[in-house]
Amino acid sequence: MGRNVVVITPDADLAAEAARYGFESHWITPADAGPAATGVRRHDTLAQCAEFLTAAERKLTP
Repeated sequence: MGRNVVVITPDADLAAEAARYGFESHWITPADAGPAATGVRRHDTLAQCAEFLTAAERKLTP
């Protein structure tokens, strides 16, 4: 593992914000979204995802 990955949909236009929080972003279509990773809900903001990872004592990528 070692990487913090966030999956975002093309209509969200969040690539720059994802990079700001240290996430590697991957684009998918909304129909392919499926369940989110454990502990991170699909409606969470990137800031909430970063807080979750910090609470889990994981380092964000620089």
